[in-house]
Amino acid sequence: MTWCTAADAVYVDHVRPALLVALGTGLRRAEQLQLQWPDIDFDNERIRVRKATSKGDRTRYVPMCDEVIDVLKAWKAQTCGGPVQPILVFGNALGEVRREIRPYRHVLAEAKIDGFTWHDLRHSFATRLAQHGVPIERISKWLGHSNIQQTMRYAHHCPDQQRHDIRALDRASAAAATCTAQAVA
Repeated sequence: MTWCTAADAVYVDHVRPALLVALGTGLRRAEQLQLQWPDIDFDNERIRVRKATSKGDRTRYVPMCDEVIDVLKAWKAQTCGGPVQPILVFGNALGEVRREIRPYRHVLAEAKIDGFTWHDLRHSFATRLAQHGVPIERISKWLGHSNIQQTMRYAHHCPDQQRHDIRALDRASAAAATCTAQAVA
């Protein structure tokens, strides 16, 4: 449901903003589709995943990167400017919870991408964080995993980070050698 004029609209429909939010938050599809505007805290730059919608049956908070903030602000301006204020961020035309993002399958088909699911966006979120050195414990917390082993599946995707991390021993040895040389001199 779009209330702004076509010239003012940033997005043609819900697919692109939903996809960008999935990539930038790692929310499960059901969590994202049940997301309500009061769950979006722009001031503290985080999203509340309510216990009632969380697979882990507990409330958690997921920080928002700048891209997600920009997307959600534009989407809110586009969808909340009319006489009816939607509660759901990605609700259908009747304001109800969507079961899926159906046009997403069409987009994948047009791009000739096979075997890629909405859940793979969640994996992409976690892998990208792991590749850039975000601690696996933090990724696990944001994903809402009940144990770290669930999240460890993403760690093997970052061999360059692992090489950099293990070189900390080389840096430590070099620093110790420098200290020893200075103490002797």
